[in-house]
Amino acid sequence: KDATETTCDTGCAGWRDESGERTEILELRRKSGVIAALLYSWLDFAVFDPSAGITLYARGSKVVIRGRNLNAGMNTRGALFQGIIHHRVLWIRESERSEDLTASESGTFIESIAW
Repeated sequence: KDATETTCDTGCAGWRDESGERTEILELRRKSGVIAALLYSWLDFAVFDPSAGITLYARGSKVVIRGRNLNAGMNTRGALFQGIIHHRVLWIRESERSEDLTASESGTFIESIAW
């Protein structure tokens, strides 16, 4: 299935369909156009800290995802952090500032992705 078929309400993440299958790669998309891919099998440790965001540790590398409502329900599939640790998120992307202005306070907003 195409990773763009199923997205959250703000378009900040693509989710695996409800088939129960896990996805193998998490694609990380920056606003600048730079894209990185993280193999889920390389994920050693994941931390959600409300004040710091989501930090993923994978084979000596660190990915930090900052934003709002990263562990709150973002759609019928659940929260972004939960989706990542269960290998259900295909891709995430940094949100545009205009999306922050139009998103609800309960909506997920990805401010930055750093690696």
